[in-house]
Amino acid sequence: MKLHPYLFFIQALLVINFTWAQKNIPSFILKDSLQSNFSINDIHDFDVLEKKLNNEGYYFFNITPIKKDSTETYLIDLGKKTSIIGIQQIPENIQQIFKSKKETIYISPIDTQKWIRKINSDFDQKGKNFTEIKLINHTLRNDTLFCDLFINQSNKRFIDKTVIKGYERFPKKFLKHYIATKRPFSKELLNITEKKINQLTFVKNIKKPAVLFTKDSTHLYLYLDRVKANKLDALLGFSNKARENKIRFNGYVDISLTNTLHKGETFAFKWNNTGNDQQEIDLNIDNPYIFNSPINAAYHLNIFRRDSTFVNTQHEFSLGYRPHYKHLINTYYHTESSSALNTSNANIIEYTKNIFGIQYTYNELNRFGIPKNRVKFDIGLGTKKNPTANTQQQTFKSDIIYTIEINPINHVFIENRNAYLRSPNKNINELYRTGGATTMRGFLEQNIVAHLYNYANIEYRYFTNLASYIYGFSDVGYFKNITQENNLLSFGLGYTMGIPSGLLKISYAVGKNQDTSFNLNSGLFHINFVTIF
Repeated sequence: MKLHPYLFFIQALLVINFTWAQKNIPSFILKDSLQSNFSINDIHDFDVLEKKLNNEGYYFFNITPIKKDSTETYLIDLGKKTSIIGIQQIPENIQQIFKSKKETIYISPIDTQKWIRKINSDFDQKGKNFTEIKLINHTLRNDTLFCDLFINQSNKRFIDKTVIKGYERFPKKFLKHYIATKRPFSKELLNITEKKINQLTFVKNIKKPAVLFTKDSTHLYLYLDRVKANKLDALLGFSNKARENKIRFNGYVDISLTNTLHKGETFAFKWNNTGNDQQEIDLNIDNPYIFNSPINAAYHLNIFRRDSTFVNTQHEFSLGYRPHYKHLINTYYHTESSSALNTSNANIIEYTKNIFGIQYTYNELNRFGIPKNRVKFDIGLGTKKNPTANTQQQTFKSDIIYTIEINPINHVFIENRNAYLRSPNKNINELYRTGGATTMRGFLEQNIVAHLYNYANIEYRYFTNLASYIYGFSDVGYFKNITQENNLLSFGLGYTMGIPSGLLKISYAVGKNQDTSFNLNSGLFHINFVTIF
C-alpha cells in the first residue's frame, strides 16, 4: 500500500506540536542584573521580550540557552543601550506630516514605532496602502543610533467595485452619494463606512465591511440586512375634565413608511385629535438624492383646525445637501395661510405668509434608530400679508438633544427646544402650538400657545434590557404669547418596553404653572403603542 506523502507531513506536524506543548514555559535571566534597572521577571515569551528590549533601546542584546534538567532557561546579555534614535534623510512630504522642516530628527526608542505608524497612516489615507517604510544603514555613535529613512511608495488604490451581500436591493443612489466609496481606499474608509450604515434606519450591518485586493483592483464588500423601519404610532390619552365628573379622551395616529420602494424614501402621515376641539393633519415626504444627484428633496403639509374659529394651512418645500453623513443643510420655501371661521375674535385675522429659510441639522442615532445627540437650527425671513397691512417677519427655532451614557444601564436624556416669532404685530392664530406627550408632558396636546418659548425635557433612564427602560422625568419651560407669560413645570414616571412588534410606552405626568400647585388627581396618563413592521 502506497501512503500519500502529505500524511507523513501531517504526522510530523502533530509530533512537533505535541512535543512543543510538553515544553515548559521559558524563563529569562539577566546577565549583570544588579548593574541594570531593567527587569524581565514577568516575561515568558520571546516576542514580548524582544518588544520590551527594543522599546528600552537594547537593540544589541544576546540570548544564550542554559541547559538545565526539565527547564527552559535563557541568559540575556543586554549589550550597549541606545538612548536616542537619529533618523536622517527625511523628505519634505514626511516633514509636513510632523509640521517640521528638519531633515534629521531625534526621538527615543519607545517612540520609534509610533513615529513610523504615523507615516504609514498618512500613506494609508492617501490610498497607498502597501507602502514599505523602514530604517536602514544603522550606525551607533556613543548612545545614539543613526539610521536613514527608506520609503518605497505603493500605487494609489481606489474602490473599483462595491459588492452588496444580503440586502442586494440596497438603494444604488445611497451607495453613490451616502456611502461614497469612489475615493482612495484606506483602513479608515472601512470604519467610516460601517458607521455610516449604522446611522441608517432601514438597514444594518450583519458583518463588518471587508475588502478584496487583487493585482490591479480593490473590491469593497458590504454585508447588510434590511431592517423593518415602518412605524404605526397610536396614542390614547385621557384625563379628568375640570369641574366635571367626566373623562376627556385625546390621541393621534402616526404612520411612517421608510424605504418601502427601496429608495431610502420616507412617507409620514399624522392625524391628531387633541380632544379639545382641535384637529391636525400632518404630511411629510422625504426623497433623498433625487435624480441620482447629491440633493435631498422634501415636502411638508400641515392643516390645523381650531374648533370653529380658524383653519391654518402650511406648505413647505425644501432642498438639502449632506456635506457629512451626520450633517444636513437645507434651504426651504414656506407658505402659510389662515382662514377665520369666526370673526368675533379680534385677535384672529386672516393672513398669508411667504418665508424663505435655512436649516442645519446634526443627527446621531442610537441603537433604536432615534436621535442620541442632535443639534438643529432653523432661521427664516419673509412677509405676512393681512387685509390691513404687510409686515416683515423673522423666525428662529432650535432643537438640541444630548444623551449622557453613564454606563450601559443608566442614561440621562436632555432635550432643549426654542422658538421665536419676531413680528411687529402678531395674531393668536399664527402662534406656535406645543404641549403634550412628546413636548411638554403633563399638559394637553398643543394647548400651549406662544410666539416665544424655551423648554427642556430631562429624563433619567434605567434600562431593564436592551430595548426597555424605566424613566423619571421633569419638563420645565418659559412661554410667552401676546398677552401673558408663563413658567411651566411638570414631572412624572414612565416605562418604555420593547415588544416583538415594536414598543409600548406608558407614562403619567403632572403639570403646573407659576400660579398653581401640583395636583396628582389632574395628571395625564398616556399609553403609546409603536408598531414596527
